[in-house]
Amino acid sequence: MKTAAFVACAILSLGAPALGQVSLEGSGERRAQLDAMHFKPFDQSLWGELSEWTGAAPTAESTKDKVVLIVTWSGWYRQSHSAVRKAQALHARLADKGLVVVGVHHPQNFASGAAVAQQLGVTFPWAADPKGRFREALKVDQDPDFYVIDRAGNMRYADVETDSVDAAVAELLAETPDKAAGVLASIRDRKAAEQRDALRFRDVQGRVKPGDAPSVAFEDPDAEAYAAVRWPRLAKFNFEGSTEIDNLIDKINKDGPKVSLPEEGWTSGVPNTRGKLTIVYLMDPRRRDMINIIREMNRLQDLYVRDVVVIGSIARYDQNNQQQGELDPRDQADLERRIAAIVNSIKQNREANHPIVVGRVQSEAFQNGAIPIFRPVGEEMAATFILSSDGAMRFLGHPTTDTYHAMIRNLINLDPGVQARRKAEDAAAKSTTTTGR
Repeated sequence: MKTAAFVACAILSLGAPALGQVSLEGSGERRAQLDAMHFKPFDQSLWGELSEWTGAAPTAESTKDKVVLIVTWSGWYRQSHSAVRKAQALHARLADKGLVVVGVHHPQNFASGAAVAQQLGVTFPWAADPKGRFREALKVDQDPDFYVIDRAGNMRYADVETDSVDAAVAELLAETPDKAAGVLASIRDRKAAEQRDALRFRDVQGRVKPGDAPSVAFEDPDAEAYAAVRWPRLAKFNFEGSTEIDNLIDKINKDGPKVSLPEEGWTSGVPNTRGKLTIVYLMDPRRRDMINIIREMNRLQDLYVRDVVVIGSIARYDQNNQQQGELDPRDQADLERRIAAIVNSIKQNREANHPIVVGRVQSEAFQNGAIPIFRPVGEEMAATFILSSDGAMRFLGHPTTDTYHAMIRNLINLDPGVQARRKAEDAAAKSTTTTGR
């Protein structure tokens, strides 16, 4: 079974689907190898590894300034045929817009492909990979796999989830060759700007650790101080199937529902969130791929260590709002095994730099105790809640969206508790500097 590595879908980004919000498949070492291909020139010599072409073989010249979509498939493997249909539909619709579609058949039983291709109405060029060298170079694991090369000839998306192929193709077709060539530099510039900006949110004395108690005395603001803040309003979706998430957004916009963290089950001690934002992300033990989010959350914790405590919550998070009753003993035992495996994986491989808890976050805003994780695209359920320093939910979304860091900085600047602690820390640091002269 394929595993979704990442998706930034519309419901989790709390906005319309944006270009570039693409789900990728794979995990672990293979996903790391695929990621290493991104923004690097596609090796045009690999076309020479393919043979028995039906249609004209692509060349560096014929694909220059065009978007290339590669689909791997097998005539004898029925599960890959729907991917071929998708590729054919894109070819028919977008070939005149600059899309080149290329099919690569499995090394085994190439003869089975011709009849299937005819049945599926394939008109794009496809070929055999007799020695499997093309697939080996692209780290293909199981048909179908999609790869998308941009107009600058760089691999932009390696092993795209089928549901995200249309978005990936649309994004790259919208670029000019010059823009495609400059995408990596733009990303680097944005990351550098984020890091420079984030320095303003670092510990003034460089000693803060996630979940530490404040090092200075300060007075917690009263409820009126939080009520007086004009917190950001979240946009609703108002389309079929979004009722529960829209209801939650209504509650966030209205009064910022309070969220409580588990009292037990912490893997590294109960964190102190006084005077800080809390960002809670969800990991359902039934979805091991959800722990892939830890790397991004580590980065986020590093950037905002002065003002944010990131917390990972391992628990069942149902997609609907049905009352969760007692589990069958066998299901309970299976759940406990899954949780133990995730905790062990986090300790051995994930190196989380922030607190992890085995237990559900609770809030009256979650109808019947369930959190509506709505996901119309892809398979990832990971989402995060940002809580102000009074424990109220102010935002929910996915940490990889373009606006997420801006939202964190905005909430830091708005939060009365964060600002009270910061003021006390700055005064203490200034006093220490003055005394030391």
